Amino acid sequence: MELREYLLTKKEDIKTLEVKERLKEVEENKNFVVAVVGPRRAGKTYFLYSFIKKKNLRDEDYLFVNFEENVEINDPVELPIVHQEVYGRLPEYIFFDEVQALNNWQKAVYTLYEKKRYYMFITGSSSKLLSKEIATQLRGRSITTKIYPFSFKEILSLERIERKKYYSSYEIGKIKNLVKTHIEKGSFPDIALGHIRPSTFYRDYLDLIVYKDIIERYGVKNRYVLEFLIRSVISSHAKIFSVNKVFKTLKSMNIKVSKKTLYNFQKILEDIGFAIFLRKISESLRKIELTLPKVYLVDNGIFRFNENKLDHGKFLEAAVLQELCKNDLEPN
Repeated sequence: MELREYLLTKKEDIKTLEVKERLKEVEENKNFVVAVVGPRRAGKTYFLYSFIKKKNLRDEDYLFVNFEENVEINDPVELPIVHQEVYGRLPEYIFFDEVQALNNWQKAVYTLYEKKRYYMFITGSSSKLLSKEIATQLRGRSITTKIYPFSFKEILSLERIERKKYYSSYEIGKIKNLVKTHIEKGSFPDIALGHIRPSTFYRDYLDLIVYKDIIERYGVKNRYVLEFLIRSVISSHAKIFSVNKVFKTLKSMNIKVSKKTLYNFQKILEDIGFAIFLRKISESLRKIELTLPKVYLVDNGIFRFNENKLDHGKFLEAAVLQELCKNDLEPN
């Protein structure tokens, strides 16, 4: 598609989309690029749409490009000039979605950032670009905004349940049902909005994690070991997780793999936002590192649709940690 046609068409598409408001707050800042990151399918692109609608931005106010879409772009640095030709003024906001699909994206983004004229937002796929890599590539000139699956506050907002001091018995019953559904089935947008069956979603989600985010990105050769570790992480949801235990199990099965490889896989799962490994607090760094972590999946639904057993206490514990993360209280 020709660029000018694309810019106009994209604005029309955004206008007609039904977008659920995300309650995540972000402060635009011309001195930093806002990097929107998070787990796969958590709604990073729709967060940008929600921001545009919440700010009531007019067509002439912003430039939006998804670099994975079919659009002819010769020089991304010239995009604001093309926008000016179409709308008669430079954009105030620039949104670059799926920026990893742009060759030498960091050069283009940094060049536009250096002008200090625009509020800039970028998103990147976890299969190609991690938040720490964005910070490195932009020389520390980025602020990270992490988007998770829906928080319970957002679930209540979707159901149009207002927060108040007292509720009727009918409202309490509905809220309790929402809590149960939210905790057990998960809160990825596609699940919460009923776009797809949870079992289908989580099966495909795991396939994408294995193939796109890990095997393709990191060139992993030993697929069986990777999948075994992922299954071990899932079954250990909200429990102590031991790489050494996984290593011994594989060794008993006559499968050769180093502990270093398993620890690398564990770190990858954390980097791509699949799981959180939480260690005990201690004043001694050595003691912290020597303790075995508890592992929590980013969403309970990943466990619910891959394991038969169900421990409501563990699910509730995990849900509390997930809510803390969604409120920017992530563990170090």
